[in-house]
Amino acid sequence: MSSTPTAGNRDISLENDCLKTLTAHELLSRRENMCELFNLVDDSQRRIPLNKNLLEDMKARLEKMKNSNDE
Repeated sequence: MSSTPTAGNRDISLENDCLKTLTAHELLSRRENMCELFNLVDDSQRRIPLNKNLLEDMKARLEKMKNSNDE
């Protein structure tokens, strides 16, 4: 009786490792989503540029509306 793993055992081991990795990744992803949902994470580095872009878009729309009303 040898202790070397067979091809089938290696496949099962690989599947288990992948499952554990995927499960851990899924749990971390859900945790991150929950933290963002309840504002438990400082995401200002991501939000500030988004807010600046939104502000610039709104300013451009306002100017366009002002110009269309002046005509």
